Amino acid sequence: MKDRIKSVVGNLLVTFFPKKAARLESNGLTMVDLNYTFIERQMRHVILKNIETKNNLDHLSKIHNNFWVNQGIDVFSWNNSFNDNFLPNCTFIFEILKKNFFKDESQFKTLVEIGVGNGDVLHYLSLNFPEIDNFIGIDLSSEQIKINQDKYKENSKLEFVSADVLEWIKKEGRQDMIFVTSNGVFEYFTEQQLREFIEYVHGLGRVLFVTIEPNAIGHDFELNPNSIIYGIERSFSHNYNKIFQDYGFTIFHQSKKRVYGFEMSYILAGNLKY
Repeated sequence: MKDRIKSVVGNLLVTFFPKKAARLESNGLTMVDLNYTFIERQMRHVILKNIETKNNLDHLSKIHNNFWVNQGIDVFSWNNSFNDNFLPNCTFIFEILKKNFFKDESQFKTLVEIGVGNGDVLHYLSLNFPEIDNFIGIDLSSEQIKINQDKYKENSKLEFVSADVLEWIKKEGRQDMIFVTSNGVFEYFTEQQLREFIEYVHGLGRVLFVTIEPNAIGHDFELNPNSIIYGIERSFSHNYNKIFQDYGFTIFHQSKKRVYGFEMSYILAGNLKY
């Protein structure tokens, strides 16, 4: 009953304030802004619910894209996931990467982090993988990219680029690259977008992926192998293992860990053909 009342109120607000609803969408609705008014929260709820009901996944993905373009810098300013999550929970998979692919001289000379945020993870990786020549961080937030460029100007191995990675990869992608996502990037891609990206990267030749992405708790891939929408953000829980394998990638490591109410998937996948 409470949810129904919330939906009725939200729909009325969207109907009476269409320009406000449009502004909310164009600014992005991924996270609940602490500065949202009561009215804005009700509108956010019903906008996302209506999009999901219509199964308009491209529209939902666009709203996520808008959020990270317009509000990503605000999230990166307070988010301390590097110390709170990455260091204690994620570094192990890079140790596996180093053990398996960096015993001798590495053929992988470029590492690309998709959704680089404040650059802390990329900087860490540049210090721990001296065998790699170039570290490229891609993010939708042009403001954050400028901050990173100044913050890490002394590290000549780092390059920061403001771009949509689906467009960037078609211009700059090549073999001998390692692609990294850390703690939630592909969760904002529709399954179709993710498949398009994975398929294209596989075609480049010899590449590796280190993918650290959240999944919905209870998303049983045996019963439902397809992607689902979940959580307050209404992001996508993908069957990463299956998607990589569908496009010819070998899975070198796959594990899961419960982190902050999510089931985090850690995958090391590669195409070693060239």
